[in-house]
Amino acid sequence: MRWCLLEAELERLPQPRHSPTSPNAQRDGTAWSEMVTRLFVHVGVAKTGTTALQKFLNRHTTVLARHGVWYPKAGRGGASPENHHVLAISLRDGIPGVVETVRAELDAQQAPIGVISSEIFAQFNSARLLREAFAELDLAVVLFVRPQHTWIESVYRTRVADAGSQWTGLPWHMPIYHGQVGPAVNWLTLTDRYIKVLGRQAVRVHPYDPLRGPDAIFSDLFSDLGVVWPIPGCEIPTPAESNPSLGMEATEFKRLVNHSRRPVEEDIELGKYLARVPRTRHERPFVRMRVRRRIFRATRRSNQRLTHEHFPSSRALLVKPTSTTSDRPFRGLDEAGLHHVVDSLKTQGYPADSLAKLLPLVDLDASRRVWRRRFTRRLPPTTPTPPQPRS
Repeated sequence: MRWCLLEAELERLPQPRHSPTSPNAQRDGTAWSEMVTRLFVHVGVAKTGTTALQKFLNRHTTVLARHGVWYPKAGRGGASPENHHVLAISLRDGIPGVVETVRAELDAQQAPIGVISSEIFAQFNSARLLREAFAELDLAVVLFVRPQHTWIESVYRTRVADAGSQWTGLPWHMPIYHGQVGPAVNWLTLTDRYIKVLGRQAVRVHPYDPLRGPDAIFSDLFSDLGVVWPIPGCEIPTPAESNPSLGMEATEFKRLVNHSRRPVEEDIELGKYLARVPRTRHERPFVRMRVRRRIFRATRRSNQRLTHEHFPSSRALLVKPTSTTSDRPFRGLDEAGLHHVVDSLKTQGYPADSLAKLLPLVDLDASRRVWRRRFTRRLPPTTPTPPQPRS
């Protein structure tokens, strides 16, 4: 997910044009909508089906409008035009003009409910900024969460796939792998940020559980919106459209070639080809079992409280990671795995000259040395988050 945004692109966004005599103007003379009365903000978190939701909302805007739901076109753009990353970045960095554009579009709609969506909202303290930006609306936040020990695996694969030459690290280089389980992965802390500003009734938290089926997140979201699911004539995006994570061999291949300097467009194209590389029966997680158990213990107390308060009928966050045969540690990319990736790229028609430039960067010996070494840094003991009184 490339969230880098050019300032020039923000400046090209259309500016709102309010008129004191517009039919949607309020009695106090300010230009604001009397039609869109409630705004739902889908804040993520990332890797919980957010891309699928955003593609669905973007694809079926006209149909959803007939059901009273409007997904604004303003506040979107960049490499991901189906989400509101532009709006989120403008709030975070204090860039003027974008919020006004979104409000102007909502002001012109006849649908009573508006929806905006961006995972970036969950990456900074956005609650108060959202409250100030849309003070005239009844604001609600929708949040999906998943077990942190599976979330971090998905995040690692996505970072390798999307980072290009910017990030070639290994998973234990990330803060969580050294016991620093802070607000970034503590869903209870994240939820409390919004409850403190918006109130408990305005925050909707749902568990992301793949076992419930691919349309569970859509059912949960539209239940919050008051729309009956399924919606006739609307199909959910396929896994291939939703931002799929790479397989084991494809991820390690991408990590090794990330050392090269390539144009962004070429790197995006390579990621699309690698996403279609079939997974083998030897597929294993990158995050070792000891690390997954460590993460589970560090977040268990907060996950128990979150489950009890928001979705007591689900145990999605409380399932302890168990060891199976497929959970043996990844030992690095071998020749068979490399041939599997290369053959798949050739079959898909990946340019031969581009592939010839990448192959010298694939060092199988280095891959094996890195992934077979033991942890040399002892993880510090974790302290569970003590219960805090609710206001």
